[in-house]
Amino acid sequence: MVFHSGEGFVIRAGGPAAPSRFIFATAAGTLIGWSAEVDPRKGVIALDASSTGSRYTGLAILTSASRTLLYAADFPNGEIDVYDADFTPAEDLASAAFVDPQ
Repeated sequence: MVFHSGEGFVIRAGGPAAPSRFIFATAAGTLIGWSAEVDPRKGVIALDASSTGSRYTGLAILTSASRTLLYAADFPNGEIDVYDADFTPAEDLASAAFVDPQ
């Protein structure tokens, strides 16, 4: 789980849209955003990567001068998936940016 105070990572659940204030990783391969403005009782699935076999075990968030990125550890597959503030894969990162030599 990570806390996010910025404007990105917007979620919607049929009504108003708002930035996720908390983002949760799940072993089911989903990223769930939560915002009290969208639904104070539950989170909203923002991204579902289960069809690719992803199983997320942890998150980190990095904000630079140009953008905010979400790093999702896909431990069983030995990968770090990186998403931009639209929950879109950050394709501009080198495919070998994160390599486990073991």
